[in-house]
Amino acid sequence: MPANDTDTTRSLDRVLEGQRFAMVTTAGPRGLRSRPLTLLEQEDAVLRFLVSKRSEWVQELAGPMASVQVSFADPGANTYVALQGHATVDESRDTVQRLWNPAAEAFFEGPDDPNAVALECAINDGEWWDGPSTKVGMVISLVKRAVTGDEPGQSGSVDPEAGAR
Repeated sequence: MPANDTDTTRSLDRVLEGQRFAMVTTAGPRGLRSRPLTLLEQEDAVLRFLVSKRSEWVQELAGPMASVQVSFADPGANTYVALQGHATVDESRDTVQRLWNPAAEAFFEGPDDPNAVALECAINDGEWWDGPSTKVGMVISLVKRAVTGDEPGQSGSVDPEAGAR
């Protein structure tokens, strides 16, 4: 276990290890809306994604302290993460250039496309859940729960300030 982790509190680095695809949820005039995005960079407690500034939901983030929920799931390993924070848009060409990758070509005309911007999610809280990852492990956990009343798997909080990539 990393030095910054306790039994139920894990660092942001640890819970994001191996995670690549997120569901990013924001609030707008029509309520909560989610969309899948690819995590391109983590710098301390800030996650970055490439998005189009023409998107209605991105334009709605113009207000100060726009809330965001960023969720990751790996059903094969039976691990899940839900992070909360605030979102801002970074239009810096340097940032977009740094995050640029071949997959972005499907959405933008290139790294100089003025519609390509970085969504920055400053994470301030979160939770994680780990369950048994095999069918045998799931059966054992269900039997254990029936006998002891303990919940199957483990869960805890995320400390966004612990550790740095």
